Amino acid sequence: MPPPTNSNHILIISGTHVTGKDTIATSLAHTYNSPFLEGEYCYNAAWSIARARQKHGYDVASVFGQTWLRKMNRIGLPLPLSTPPTPSHTPPSSPSSSSTASSSYTGRGGGISAVVSCAAMRKPHRDAIRSVMATQSVGVIFVVLQIEPETLLGRTVGAENRELEMRILQEKTEDIRLPGVEEAGPGRETIVVDALMDVDSVCWFVRGRVAEVLGGDDSL
Repeated sequence: MPPPTNSNHILIISGTHVTGKDTIATSLAHTYNSPFLEGEYCYNAAWSIARARQKHGYDVASVFGQTWLRKMNRIGLPLPLSTPPTPSHTPPSSPSSSSTASSSYTGRGGGISAVVSCAAMRKPHRDAIRSVMATQSVGVIFVVLQIEPETLLGRTVGAENRELEMRILQEKTEDIRLPGVEEAGPGRETIVVDALMDVDSVCWFVRGRVAEVLGGDDSL
């Protein structure tokens, strides 16, 4: 399959509920003259389906990625849906292969064809989305809105039960783990930005990094 071109990328803004991801994603969508899509429902639904299918022998990453792509396509991701649906009966004996049909995805501004907001993602989920989008020859640039555990705790309503509160905090802390160096490089672009900066500063920083990733300049 052909590799993604500089006008063949989507931008996914991910962060917890206190990082302003929708506001930032909306601003960046306006900057790039691209559609803004709220992807949290698609993400949660795909993860729920993937976990259910895992119990029946399916590969959780493959199911998650394919389901996420189908649901995002339904809410307006401008992409031909050539990924085959996951079988509903007999579990696959080997990892399923996706269609290699080329994408008709066309960038409309600054090399970014769509901007998606989503909940905080862990590395396996980012990898699954990269993999399924690669079958469409579309690159993915993730923007991780980083927040410190202490700040997250201060902005999160505590549970009445102390044990439950600590478990929730542990889960949320895992959600904000910084991406490792293995996520750097062509086709695996991940931008980490301090979520405590103001919206204009975050967008300015992201625009500069996106221009570096795509090998262009920030002239928008």
